[in-house]
Amino acid sequence: MVTGMPHSGKHSGGHVARRVATLSAPRPASFGSVNTDAYAAARKEHVAAAARPDAVLALVVLALVVLGLVMVQSASQFADPIDPGYFARRDLVWAALGGAALWLTSQTDYHRWRYFARPALALVIMLVLLTLRLSVAVGGAQRWLALGSFLSFQPSEIAKLALILFAADWLAHHSQRPSLRSALPVVLAAITLVGLVLWQNDLGTAIIIASCATTLLVVAGVPLAQLAPAGALLGGVGTLVIAATPFRQARLSAFLHPLDCGSAVSYHVCQSLVSLGSGGLLGRGLGDSLQKAGYLPAPFTDSIFAVIGEELGLWGALLVIALFAVLLWRGLRVARRAPDAMGALLAAGVVSWLVTQAILNIGSSVAAIPFTGVPLPFVSFGGSSLIVSLAAVGIVLNISAQSASHAAKNDR
Repeated sequence: MVTGMPHSGKHSGGHVARRVATLSAPRPASFGSVNTDAYAAARKEHVAAAARPDAVLALVVLALVVLGLVMVQSASQFADPIDPGYFARRDLVWAALGGAALWLTSQTDYHRWRYFARPALALVIMLVLLTLRLSVAVGGAQRWLALGSFLSFQPSEIAKLALILFAADWLAHHSQRPSLRSALPVVLAAITLVGLVLWQNDLGTAIIIASCATTLLVVAGVPLAQLAPAGALLGGVGTLVIAATPFRQARLSAFLHPLDCGSAVSYHVCQSLVSLGSGGLLGRGLGDSLQKAGYLPAPFTDSIFAVIGEELGLWGALLVIALFAVLLWRGLRVARRAPDAMGALLAAGVVSWLVTQAILNIGSSVAAIPFTGVPLPFVSFGGSSLIVSLAAVGIVLNISAQSASHAAKNDR
């Protein structure tokens, strides 16, 4: 937790996260026994080597992106009979743009993002409001703004990162005596975004935003006794929203009766379970899914995990879950070792977002929770999700690099 932290600064993280384990570095045996210039050069080289981002985290994300490119190619084969590779090529473009975004954010000092936090949040709120007026409903939800005839984006994806940036900056600079009152701007921002996203009929994204805000408040040290009543109130509002929306009632009914394949309400969930079950341990083989050929809805977006289970089997599905488990571990490790409060909060917020979204997607596919309609991070087709998620990971990688550099400089 970041309780009692001084104001966020580049080297003010002693009370926020545990210090990185001492790194070995060349040291003189005694004064004058080693050439001081050589020692200084060795120290400089050691610090530079330490200032590298978390390689394990980067490799896990790379593995998920590569898996996503392969599976989108496979799962979208029948989506466009005239051009079977259309969606795969677009996904490759989004991955390249996302990779550029990751490189940019990983090379940018994460403290600089605080200057963009409030303008970004205000812009996102305006974009979501525009979405409510200008977008066309798809699958019951109004999520996309069109840029011309062939390009659209989803402002609510940007909203996740904008909220995390704003909340991390605010909480890091108001962490002397953390309370729900001192965190009120963060709570109001989260409620505003959740309300607007629910107005779009996008319950899954609303849950993710609420989860990110809750995680950041807990990490910042806001007492749970103060958060519990607010959580109960939000839970009650969520229940009312579900009860008042017919298509959400239908999704709840599908969750309660997942194997009623003859019902239009349960059809999606049932076909997802059929896909997973028919894959067995080792799967039918890459590219050999039968369900993607018109039976399973959204096979390369919301239901891509079911296609993975069908083509790569139980072991393939478990591999995906294992990769997200490693992402959670490394992300929390970065948060724990961050050099200051803002770094710890940013890392915790990003990992909370990505892992919560993965849980919602996978949980929906296996009928463990009602269907939410969110993409599987880094794997599902979708430019907005992929680019913004990779940009967020780049910020976490920059935090990890600064953590290692800070520890090396203090290793005297």
